[in-house]
Amino acid sequence: MLDDIDFRGAMPSLGDHAPPRLSIQNIDVSVRPEIILSATGKSGATLVGAIKLHFPRTFALDADAGGFVSAILQEYAKAYLANSGAPYGPLCYVIDVGSKLVHPGVKATVSRMKEISANCRNIHAIWPTISQDD
Repeated sequence: MLDDIDFRGAMPSLGDHAPPRLSIQNIDVSVRPEIILSATGKSGATLVGAIKLHFPRTFALDADAGGFVSAILQEYAKAYLANSGAPYGPLCYVIDVGSKLVHPGVKATVSRMKEISANCRNIHAIWPTISQDD
């Protein structure tokens, strides 16, 4: 539930209105985190993460889907937020506003990113074969 969120003392700021896209296997993925989080770690280092808000029209995100989105947020943080601090997975939340569910930052991203990468590779391979009539 939304009341159970522990942002670990992070300071929020608005995400960019038109942020760069994350390139995965030649597919440009629009991530657009709504909120950027910045916190101080135990060692005093600055940590960064991001929040993605989901406004469902027809379906809520389950834990598996929330985990994939969190993994993408972590990749985005590595690619575009590292100048602001060390990307920190637990600060990469996905909030499903309609169902009032919070998906915390996932720890295991390697297998998720491999699956995302494979799907993007398939999209890149198939895309040229799709016509307007399909």
